Amino acid sequence: MGAGPSRVSRLGIRGFNPKRRRPPRAFEDLRTPEDEPFPPSTLAELRRDMEGRRLISDQIREIEDAHLERL
Repeated sequence: MGAGPSRVSRLGIRGFNPKRRRPPRAFEDLRTPEDEPFPPSTLAELRRDMEGRRLISDQIREIEDAHLERL
């Protein structure tokens, strides 16, 4: 998924782990290294990436659970 470490570091975000189920702080609170807020389009991109990551994670969990039930 796109919200991996490279995208987050490219944006200069520090202390943000995209693998966490819930981000440690609201996206609106994220700041650039120059202490400026991120543009709305960037925030929307991060939200889409996090939602995609959550969806894929949920699907993998469902597949694994179904597999374990069949064993």
